[in-house]
Amino acid sequence: MKRFIVLILLGIIYLLPRVAHLDTIEFGYDQPKLASVVNNFIEKGNFLTSQRFVQQNSWGGYSWGAANIWFYTPFLLLSKHPAIVSILIYLVNFIATILVVCIGWRFFSHKAGIIAGLFLSLHPWWMIFSGLIYQPTPALIISVIIMLLFFETLRKNKNWTIAPLIIFSILLFETYHVTISFLIPTFVLLFIKIRSISLKFSFIGFLLSLLIF
Repeated sequence: MKRFIVLILLGIIYLLPRVAHLDTIEFGYDQPKLASVVNNFIEKGNFLTSQRFVQQNSWGGYSWGAANIWFYTPFLLLSKHPAIVSILIYLVNFIATILVVCIGWRFFSHKAGIIAGLFLSLHPWWMIFSGLIYQPTPALIISVIIMLLFFETLRKNKNWTIAPLIIFSILLFETYHVTISFLIPTFVLLFIKIRSISLKFSFIGFLLSLLIF
């Protein structure tokens, strides 16, 4: 019962500053471009033809990764209104925040889970990006899944969790390349801590992640 009350209070703390001022939701610059690409993908079902708004930069042609398009497709199927899509994304990332709290409770302590949830709910950077139609936004929910698989692998020395761990890591890297700073320490710790790495499940995860990438 106490944990349920904590989650309710955390939900209020997370959602109140985000939905109280919907007129401050940002939808400019790269966000309309990404939304347009997703809408084109929904209409045509083809990644090559969906990249109609391609931005040129010093590295040559730039286009959105498939992982970003997959993530935003369900939201833009439900609504084309930026504010409604942002609210739906807020809710998905609230679920991710709750999962972070539960991971803290399961693998560390009650206090660790609450502090992690409050940090994500009130961090200024995440208050901005947790609802944007933009690259960093899907990073949290994918990172949380990776964290859960990582701790489950270490806790029970499981082998089957290695395959989805690799797959979601590739999805995270394709979604937002900066997350390499999260992925490298994750796999370094994994190889240091785990007693035996399953080559079979590692190969399955690597093969499927290559197909996705």
